[in-house]
Amino acid sequence: MPLSYLKEKLRRRKVRRTPTGDTYCYADSMEYLVRDHWLSVTQGQSALFLPTYLRCLELHGPKELSFRYALIYRDGSPIAGVVIQILDANLSVFLPPDSPLAAGSRLLDSRIFVCGSLLCWGNRGVAIRPGIAPETVWPSVAEALYRIRRSEKLTGETDFVIIRDLPADEPSHLKLKDYGYRPVNVEADMVLDLKDWTCFEDYLSSLQSKYRKAALSIRKKIDKAGCSLVELADPDQYQERLHQLYRAVWSEADVRPVEFASTYLPSLKSALGQDYALLALRQADQILGFVSVIRDSDRAIGYILGFDRDAAQELPIYLRLLQGVIERALQWGCRSVSFGGTALEPKARLGAEPSPRQVWARHRAAPLNVLIRPLLENFTPQQPPERNPFKKPS
Repeated sequence: MPLSYLKEKLRRRKVRRTPTGDTYCYADSMEYLVRDHWLSVTQGQSALFLPTYLRCLELHGPKELSFRYALIYRDGSPIAGVVIQILDANLSVFLPPDSPLAAGSRLLDSRIFVCGSLLCWGNRGVAIRPGIAPETVWPSVAEALYRIRRSEKLTGETDFVIIRDLPADEPSHLKLKDYGYRPVNVEADMVLDLKDWTCFEDYLSSLQSKYRKAALSIRKKIDKAGCSLVELADPDQYQERLHQLYRAVWSEADVRPVEFASTYLPSLKSALGQDYALLALRQADQILGFVSVIRDSDRAIGYILGFDRDAAQELPIYLRLLQGVIERALQWGCRSVSFGGTALEPKARLGAEPSPRQVWARHRAAPLNVLIRPLLENFTPQQPPERNPFKKPS
């Protein structure tokens, strides 16, 4: 074994056993943290770090989840906020049922510690105050996760820790390797650059003829069937129908670690206000599908959707809902749309391109880390097809 390898092992062991010098505040509810301190590190970042949204998750989130939070302080000032979700499950919930890795993952019954969100993709776990160098914060994030995990022994041992979903190839994340974390590539977020468009007609005009014709055909079929896409101003009265449509899609998904409660979608309106829209495809008095959209700074998130699978045999409901996300994003003046990492082909046809993501993972037991690492490294995310729907610049 090379001497350099042993020296590196000893260095990392020393790092893991040395406090960073930062200080921490922990809470079991967003209500217990100093609100101004939380806002000072999260304001201007994702809307999903808002205290109103996080409190909404506590009250209306999946029953399988419990929540923890941390504020990291340096020299008496808050520099970062950490959001944690705790899930009692095994690793197979993160893999398609037919994955060759799923069988081995089912053997690893765990209390999974997720820094981030199981209800939305992207970095929803760590907010760093602007002006603070990220590479100086990730060691403190690792320490905060370790401290909270250790404090959870009274409610059950936490075996597996995941930090999701971080942009791939970000150098500051490499600090996490010193603390036993390893990166795992996951499905890329499909992101549509909205360029300089101001309305949906601008988007259509930018498409090559065959893609523009296909987009217009979708709208024509929907209009001919007497359907219209409208915003639900009072989603509470449609709560059960929305949940029924959501479950129709959720139950067919390859990966479904949690299911949100029927009250979750309607509650987002009060939690996010003008940064949230619930669009429904209606045919007379019947809702055939819906999509929720979140304004996240200058990006729109095409969030949870659902649709009637029988009606979708005849009508392009899903594709019309995706168009609706683009329309709402342009109305908000957003610069891009994040569609997530599922249904890659139709999103590629819209013009969305992959933005690579990684999760960073570790097991508390070093021997199991050795066994799990090959399992994680052998996970191969689906790759989106290459599509070029836009006209070439003249």
